[in-house]
Amino acid sequence: MGGYIVAIRIHKFPQVFAFLGTSFVLLALMGLFNIGDAVDALRPPFINATLFFGFFMLTDPPTSPAKDNDQVVFGILTAAAGTIIYALFGGLIYLFIGLCLGNLYSYLKKRSPSNVVVNRSSMTRTTRFGS
Repeated sequence: MGGYIVAIRIHKFPQVFAFLGTSFVLLALMGLFNIGDAVDALRPPFINATLFFGFFMLTDPPTSPAKDNDQVVFGILTAAAGTIIYALFGGLIYLFIGLCLGNLYSYLKKRSPSNVVVNRSSMTRTTRFGS
């Protein structure tokens, strides 16, 4: 209930649904093809951690994107990276590794040259025309 309230208040439902949907679909496929310990990931300690992670940790406003399309990409990337790490190595830290990769995507997206705004009014005539 608390996770639902948080996701509503900060407008992160696309991100939460993309993360949880991707995570559960990948775990179902892993279970279908007997890859890793997918069954264990759907048991109480891990499933509770995934739900907490999806509703609270993933939706942290400073580190997650604001636009819906970016939220979906962020959620899918985080879930895919975490689930692949779980399939390859198991362990308990797979969700955090996925979040680190999602945060790296978010950081690079915010710092990309297409998002840089140039203030042309502060440029001089010689700077603009190269003379």
